[in-house]
Amino acid sequence: MVKRLNEEIKSFFRMDAIRLSKFVEIFQFTALSFFLGFFLGSTLNNVMPDLDDDIPTHELLLDILFQLLVLSVALFYSEKILKIIKHHVPVLFRFSKNYKPCARGECALGVTLGFSLSFMGSMEVFHKKVQLLHERIFK
Repeated sequence: MVKRLNEEIKSFFRMDAIRLSKFVEIFQFTALSFFLGFFLGSTLNNVMPDLDDDIPTHELLLDILFQLLVLSVALFYSEKILKIIKHHVPVLFRFSKNYKPCARGECALGVTLGFSLSFMGSMEVFHKKVQLLHERIFK
């Protein structure tokens, strides 16, 4: 049992060409999806109706749910766009010929991280609506 624990700890801290390739791949997809999410989020922020403080709570909730639906669809298609890019521009830096890109969810991790940070960060109107809903429910 101790031997297995030592092996797992050693594996956890191991830094080889494959692990380095994974980190670079995650970063590559995080950066690409960040810019895609920022563009989509900024565009949607300008298109979505602004916050009306007098909107009934149930309508506010429906509006937030609709924007979450739009977010889900945008994230779904962003991942597809980035997968197309992946096939035409494979991992820019590969440190091992044995490395298989996106084999264990590295692409999905990068897309989710980059997209969600930039997309949600650029959605000011959405944040205001969620904050108003929070105030109405918890205050």
